[in-house]
Amino acid sequence: MLRRLAAVAAAFALIPGAFTTAHADPLETASRLYDNKEYQAASAELISFLSTNPEDELTRQRAQLLLARTFVEMKYPTVAVAMFGKLIETLRSAPVRASSLKWIVVAVERSRGPADLLHSFRGDATVDTRLDGEMREALHYHLGRDAAAAKEFDDADKELSSIPMSSKFGSRARFELARVRFRSKDIEGAIKAGEAAARDPELALPVAREIAAWAHRLGDSAAEVSAMRRIAAGETPGAPFAAFELSRLAVEDTAQVAGLTKLHGTTFADVITLATCPVIASDDVFPLALPLVKSTRESIRVLTKYDDDAELYDGVRKHKSELSPIVRFALDEPATRELTEYRDEIAREIEQLRHEDAHWQEGPAAAEILQELTVQLSVVEAELGKRFRNRLANLVVELDDIEKVVSAPIKLTSGATVTPGTGFVVPDAACGSAKAAGQMPVAQSHGCAGCASGGGASWLVALAVPMIVLRRRRRSSI
Repeated sequence: MLRRLAAVAAAFALIPGAFTTAHADPLETASRLYDNKEYQAASAELISFLSTNPEDELTRQRAQLLLARTFVEMKYPTVAVAMFGKLIETLRSAPVRASSLKWIVVAVERSRGPADLLHSFRGDATVDTRLDGEMREALHYHLGRDAAAAKEFDDADKELSSIPMSSKFGSRARFELARVRFRSKDIEGAIKAGEAAARDPELALPVAREIAAWAHRLGDSAAEVSAMRRIAAGETPGAPFAAFELSRLAVEDTAQVAGLTKLHGTTFADVITLATCPVIASDDVFPLALPLVKSTRESIRVLTKYDDDAELYDGVRKHKSELSPIVRFALDEPATRELTEYRDEIAREIEQLRHEDAHWQEGPAAAEILQELTVQLSVVEAELGKRFRNRLANLVVELDDIEKVVSAPIKLTSGATVTPGTGFVVPDAACGSAKAAGQMPVAQSHGCAGCASGGGASWLVALAVPMIVLRRRRRSSI
């Protein structure tokens, strides 16, 4: 079906004014169809009208903007964003700029894509007067994202800080703000923003991991300890990870394990937790961790045979169920997850196109949608492949350091309860029920302290649940 649609797209690109209906005022007709929610007919009318290349610039802009709005209503926000993007330079001085802002915000939010389309509205003091509360908060959230992507951290901080915690964008904005402040080395401000975001149970675990990773990277263990203690004291999905991290820092303080201070905290936490959960507890966890490190290397080897970035993305999808859990979670970091959501939205729109009215599918509107989505999907999947490649390269270095640590002839315990400085806390909540044990790698009992062949999915598996719920909730934000 996709090939058939692509062929139609190519054919209609060569037929000016295809499906044009003779009438006196096509824009008025399209507007009436739009008002009647006959969006397929409106889109066909507008594309036919635009194919005549109307001379009046304002009339052409009105038609293009109405077509973009039509695509939003038809649940093709990615296509709408692309159309708005082609108009944005002209809109800076056009009379239609004010009325277009709301629709641009809606399209960006629903597409889950980059927010650079809104860049030209940054610094415009009039935007707040054009939007209601929720839409205004969405605008500032995406303006903050755009500024952060451009490494304009002061502007990003200003935009994100303006969103109240009571807003449906409040938690997301604070999480983004924490990442901005970490990048500008404002550790105290970043942790404050992160802890505010962590009040949302769905963000508690990713926030805890982000704080640990950045505090370790910036070398502020005191700030990390304070933050982890506060998170561990709560009853959120982030508490088990925080308990582990505090135990790791306690072992680090004893200076008995060479190289522990160099480790990427979250990856090491993943390894030890995944090694511990199948056996519940161990009085010598490093021998359990070593095979997991080696199997992770094999997963990386399978993926690095793909030279092309787009092929690497396809390879990750193809081998996903076979990959080491360590690889899967390494490739699911926040920034990559956001781009994956964007890719999934594009794929959803392509799938939706396949199920539209058959007659409409053969028209120029469907051809334009397919052409835009096909290009966007190719670009995004290649970008994801590039990010996967970079992350895998970093993971190889992390595994080198972890392997040196877990190969050391030192006995450290792991389990729900450990004496501070002697091992790693893996709370019962981190492993789940025995029924979920099949999701964990199989480990042989080695010096297990009172263990049984039970256990279950770690807090790593728990991460997937809130993130799926979060994605669903975010899709219905506007």
